[in-house]
Amino acid sequence: MIARIINESEFIEAFDKMGRGDNFSIPGRRALFEYLSDYAESTGETVELDVIGICCDWAEYESAHDAYLEYEGGESGHNSLLEPYWTGSGRSPETASTEWIENQTMVFPVDGGGVIIQQF
Repeated sequence: MIARIINESEFIEAFDKMGRGDNFSIPGRRALFEYLSDYAESTGETVELDVIGICCDWAEYESAHDAYLEYEGGESGHNSLLEPYWTGSGRSPETASTEWIENQTMVFPVDGGGVIIQQF
């Protein structure tokens, strides 16, 4: 079987067709398409469109700090895991959370706000 190359619109629509339209915003799907396209181009590997797999491997959050809170729990947004990124730095919770997540997994921004992270 020969793989067919899809465009961004087909990629975005595929989530709705699979009943997974709520997993990612439209800007989030665009960011994922760009990331996966760049990955395929830079590695020479074929990337298969697997909507369910993408939904299992990636997640979208309104902010890096929201992602941090989901992974590490807590409402204060400041605990010992963020301490090395926060203490004496004058950094915001978002900046500290972004740095923490970048040390755990792949993270990239979504146009208009938010982030996509590779689940870990």
